[in-house]
Amino acid sequence: RRALAAGRRPVVLRGMASEIAPVGRALWNLDTLPTLLPRGRVRVSPSPTFTFVRERHPLCRSGAYPLPSRVCEAMSGSEFVARIGLAAGGLPPLFYAAGERYYMQADLPAETIQAGRVPALWRSLLDSPAQPLRLWVSTRGATTPLHFDSADSFLAQMRGSKRVTFFPPAALRGLYPYPADHPLHRRARPSLYAAPDERAEDYPRFSEAAAVAQTIELHEGDVVIFPRNWW
Repeated sequence: RRALAAGRRPVVLRGMASEIAPVGRALWNLDTLPTLLPRGRVRVSPSPTFTFVRERHPLCRSGAYPLPSRVCEAMSGSEFVARIGLAAGGLPPLFYAAGERYYMQADLPAETIQAGRVPALWRSLLDSPAQPLRLWVSTRGATTPLHFDSADSFLAQMRGSKRVTFFPPAALRGLYPYPADHPLHRRARPSLYAAPDERAEDYPRFSEAAAVAQTIELHEGDVVIFPRNWW
């Protein structure tokens, strides 16, 4: 708690995710997912990179700005499992060509998990939790570009692993954020996966941000709590 309050920086709680629900394959697998998540919101991308975009932005609605991803507002858990599983070839693509990828977001059902419960320690570290407990499900290799949240948040890794790179608000100058009226508002232009030489040429100030970045490896059962406005 002192680390978060004093430095306003991300804090990792190793092995603490089990305070919300059991972790690991026994609960979180493709057989149980349709029961755990009967329905959810699914983002669809033509690649493993899921770029969140304001689809209702005038430029998007007019077609002037091509959508890097699209949202299916309500998909059943059964269909989601079918689309990410080995038998996905039998289902037609939703928005893009064959090979599109899927990322589900759904509220945790209260009858399945203590969805309203955030352990007291976590709650004491958060000034303003962003939203109810939600489950995010993707396949191996999914990535999201640099962005920031406007409220304190936490990530609990229930299964698998995740690498998260954080940048403090002070690094904003080197992140080249899109303006507030852009479809990609709250996103940064540089990609962490771009070739370093190309990124340095396109975004020369990014090296300033990279110097203060913090990369965290979340393993099954780990939690990271991070302040608002961190990228």
